[in-house]
Amino acid sequence: MIKRRFFYVFLFLLLHQYIMQAQQTIIKETNPIQSKAKRFLGSSAIIIMEAEQVTAYLLDANKHTGQIFEGFTIIKKGKPLTLNNIEEIKRILSTDATYGFDNFRKNCTFTPILGIEFKKKGKTVRILVSFDCNVWRFIGDNINKEEDFDPARSIMLDYYKKLFENQQ
Repeated sequence: MIKRRFFYVFLFLLLHQYIMQAQQTIIKETNPIQSKAKRFLGSSAIIIMEAEQVTAYLLDANKHTGQIFEGFTIIKKGKPLTLNNIEEIKRILSTDATYGFDNFRKNCTFTPILGIEFKKKGKTVRILVSFDCNVWRFIGDNINKEEDFDPARSIMLDYYKKLFENQQ
């Protein structure tokens, strides 16, 4: 009798764990990109949201020699991004509130220190992040745009620190 109860409790816990993992997978896979962000990113949104490989780079905006990332020197290739790092940047990029969608152009020198590369089936989207201007530049097959991220400055700084803490 005790063995049977143990078996049913074990089966229940196993089933419960399976259901919880399935729900988390569904939530991740159905996290939709919001409308303004989707319109801004266009077809590049698919590459970003379904990327098979994501790599981060620490950049020097004042040098243009050595290994180059969209015209800027790579100081260091980031450590491999964890699934959490990848999901976090996707959430940031897919949320309308992180963009400062407006018609104003900033009068500052674009000096990116963070580069993020998304790859999917031979297609690439690269993002350059400048904290001096709070502007990110998106470059890829079907995109060459800039937009400010004033509303997400602290979020992006935290993200940058997670990737390159103590690596400068």
